[in-house]
Amino acid sequence: MGVVKDILLVFGGSMLGVTVMCLMNASAAVDRAMEKKGK
Repeated sequence: MGVVKDILLVFGGSMLGVTVMCLMNASAAVDRAMEKKGK
C-alpha cells in the first residue's frame, strides 16, 4: 500500500508541476500578446 501511495504522490506532483508550468507559459504568452497590441 505504501508503494502505491508513493507512486500516486509522485504522479500527482509531476502532473501538478506540468499544469503550473503550462499556466505560467500561457499567462506569459498572453502578456506578450497584450504588449504587442499596446504598441
